[in-house]
Amino acid sequence: MHRPHSLSGSIRVAIFDVDGTLVTDDIHRDKHNFILGHICHCPDLMLSPQEWNHLSGLSDEDAYRHISDKAARQNRSLASFLPKLTYLSIARRYVNTHIGQLDIRRSVRDLILAAEALELLLGVATNTDWTETHQKLSATGLLKHFRFFSCLDGVMVPKPAPDLYVHSIRAARRLLGSDLDPSHVIVFEDTEVGATAAASAGCRVVLWPSEKRKITFDEVFCDDERTAIARTAEECIHYLHAVSSS
Repeated sequence: MHRPHSLSGSIRVAIFDVDGTLVTDDIHRDKHNFILGHICHCPDLMLSPQEWNHLSGLSDEDAYRHISDKAARQNRSLASFLPKLTYLSIARRYVNTHIGQLDIRRSVRDLILAAEALELLLGVATNTDWTETHQKLSATGLLKHFRFFSCLDGVMVPKPAPDLYVHSIRAARRLLGSDLDPSHVIVFEDTEVGATAAASAGCRVVLWPSEKRKITFDEVFCDDERTAIARTAEECIHYLHAVSSS
């Protein structure tokens, strides 16, 4: 685990990404490949594991853009098969009908309980809309742990832009009833996309990739004084205790 330098001020707020961090995200690659294979009948446009490793953490609109560019390189138009709004609507319906396939990421509950034991204010920031976020957190029993939510339909600028985290910090300030420096916020993310967004907003970041993802610290575009890479939930908890007592 990458060790951070000591920074002044203890943590007051913890913000969690949803897909890939709190819950497994296989459903999202599956939805794109279902659309491409079974609706567009273009199996050659389906996303490989390597492509998904690159796209994971991006919004559905960014994924659509990637697939559209891929089709264009083959002299085809994705929009001629499915316009963007239709594609995104089908993607949302797929998630809604497969919500039962979501699993809580291993040891996530332990991490959440550790944050609550430190009396941190907990929230989420996600590249999906509120309806989908509410369904996922309700279905997994995680909703009760969080006090504020920054969702794409409330901000409209997806990660890796910092907007979702800027919005989260404002929401946390309102709930705390006091000023809150971004350095007193810790964020848990599973992708470089999310880590970049949180670091750009000035937060401390724990990048906790899934076992399937291959990353190195050098691939993360953020300040190394505020960023750590954890390979397990136990390392996340250890880091959380370390920065909360600094």
